Amino acid sequence: MTVYPSGLEPVKIRDANGLLLAYRFRIPHHLLQTLTDSTALLKPTPEHVKDGTNNSPVRGKYQCRIYTVWSDYSRQFKESQDLERDWEEEHQWLHTNKELFDFCSD
Repeated sequence: MTVYPSGLEPVKIRDANGLLLAYRFRIPHHLLQTLTDSTALLKPTPEHVKDGTNNSPVRGKYQCRIYTVWSDYSRQFKESQDLERDWEEEHQWLHTNKELFDFCSD
């Protein structure tokens, strides 16, 4: 069993070939508090939809949001359905949490 330090320094977890598998770091409390508080800006997520046969969720009907922009092999960007639907709320949420996203990107 490998034990990793719990100090303030970031931890890089690599495989036997040196490939980076994970990177763990502490996020300042005030950024997490902003994230928690700003969740109220978003519309509530729909409840899980069950299929009625084995009481499992229907594919694609999970209690979550997918906010993403991507591009396939063209220069045309595509937005997820959740992003298109919740644009106003999501934009404010992203702006409110910009410092968190910048911190994690750095």
